[in-house]
Amino acid sequence: MQAHHIISIENASVGMALAKDLLDRQGNILLPAKAVLTASMIAALMRHHIDEITVLADAADSDATEPQFNLATKLARIDHLFRTHENEAINMQLKNYIINYFTANHHGQD
Repeated sequence: MQAHHIISIENASVGMALAKDLLDRQGNILLPAKAVLTASMIAALMRHHIDEITVLADAADSDATEPQFNLATKLARIDHLFRTHENEAINMQLKNYIINYFTANHHGQD
């Protein structure tokens, strides 16, 4: 496992990547591991009274202003977004189109 830091949500910044799944008090996954934080995600976590998060060390040590999405992060985010629509054929077709697009346009950017 990569090195990680536990930081307060107030110190979170756009572009940081979560080191592990972020769970709510009931154990539901709010954001999956390796999700790259956006400004809207940080704001939503604050509204949900999330006090601290665990981020990858290289993300916490950088002063990134834009999220850096690698293929694995994109695919994990797509799975997360479509997790409740597995029985809907049209949504699964859309998911497959998105996955094919990102996979075909990947070009080894990780």
